[in-house]
Amino acid sequence: MAPRDPASSELWLEFLDARFGAQGGRTLVPNTNRESREKHPRVEVYTLLRTDDRFRRKVLAEYKRWRNARIEERRAAPERKKMNLPLPDAVRDLHRTMRDAGHELYVVGGAVRDHVLGKDPKDFDLATDAKPERVIDLLGRNPDYKLDLTGKAFGVVRVHTPDGEEYEIATFREDVGEGRRPDAVKFTTIDEDVKRRDLTINALFYDLDRGEVVDYVGGLDDIKNGVIRTVGDPDDRFREDRLRILRALRFAGRLDSRLDKKMSEAIKRNPDLHEVSPERIRDEFVRGISSAKDRKAYLKMVEDHDLFDQIFPGLKVNHDYTTEGIPALQLAALLRDNKPKDVERVLRQMKWTNEEIDQALFLLRMRDLNAKEAPMLKKGYRRFKMKPFHLVEASRILGKPSAKEVRAFVDFAGRPPAVTGNELMARGLKGKAIGEAMEKAEREAYRDVLENA
Repeated sequence: MAPRDPASSELWLEFLDARFGAQGGRTLVPNTNRESREKHPRVEVYTLLRTDDRFRRKVLAEYKRWRNARIEERRAAPERKKMNLPLPDAVRDLHRTMRDAGHELYVVGGAVRDHVLGKDPKDFDLATDAKPERVIDLLGRNPDYKLDLTGKAFGVVRVHTPDGEEYEIATFREDVGEGRRPDAVKFTTIDEDVKRRDLTINALFYDLDRGEVVDYVGGLDDIKNGVIRTVGDPDDRFREDRLRILRALRFAGRLDSRLDKKMSEAIKRNPDLHEVSPERIRDEFVRGISSAKDRKAYLKMVEDHDLFDQIFPGLKVNHDYTTEGIPALQLAALLRDNKPKDVERVLRQMKWTNEEIDQALFLLRMRDLNAKEAPMLKKGYRRFKMKPFHLVEASRILGKPSAKEVRAFVDFAGRPPAVTGNELMARGLKGKAIGEAMEKAEREAYRDVLENA
């Protein structure tokens, strides 16, 4: 009598062997021929399971408890995969120091993820079972290491190595308290440390001793299957830091992956980012745009999860998306349906850089290009360090000015003033009249260039 679910058959047979070997048979199976019982314990158990209701209920209840415990045990055991992660010599030296003192040292996070993805790892973050005081004691003996202890209270020691690099060594820990900045930390083991990390693809460890990737949370499978998933419950991870919502979307765009259904539903249920500073929202959104393999798909994902209202509060977002990765061009495309003064107000509120704001507003104002506006736009073109391709792409995306007008304006903007103040003063003009005459000359110069474009 096997369990109903075929997936459990392997566990069922394992249970029978564990529970009803020769010794177990003597305890639970009634008097039968001893030789037969020891040679074929399963035969007798199956007979009893079919004929003895009380015995069957008892065995199945015991199997259920055993099975649940076995599944949890298997779940807790990490997957290990052989992999040759190229390591800087400084990391190997740090590992040797910790290992010789009886401690573990793992590479964790982005470097491991990138190597699994076939990319060159860049930043090497390290994790250890040694407490900060022990890390400081061991590394402090080497005069070539310079230690930064600003993160010690949270289990982090930064070490500057002779090669000029800085490595962060974090003790395995649990965060105590809620939010992005915990009240305190509790030092723990690697299998508990992994639970505080954000995404499964970022929660992979590399065991330097064995040359293996260590995966407690299914990150290897998620990378293989193109899934972005939180470690544990998404509501819990997002409650710890709401920026993780945008971070999850960024990784989905960067890796051309899909969001786990449960995670996506959690974001749609509560897309709130009000606890996140404007600077962090802006930075994460820009990184999302710049790193996305398919920028239109990334922006559609932002739209589908109702996040634009918090990235650009109070502004209308145009959903005719572009593939441009330059922030100013994306801003002009997304915010084209708003008045420039409203765009400026919100972008400053959301802490976009002055250059991004100035360039985006310039591109929006270029839609009104004519002879009257050309002199002022010429000044902005130079002041804001615009490039011809900015204008060409903005024209293509926004539909105006025309390609001919863009060519004429670029030509016009690259020319010296049509007339100088000194020339006008030599003609007897003074004060306000000089400025007016210069403006008029510039307008006429633009008309001439446009006619000949």
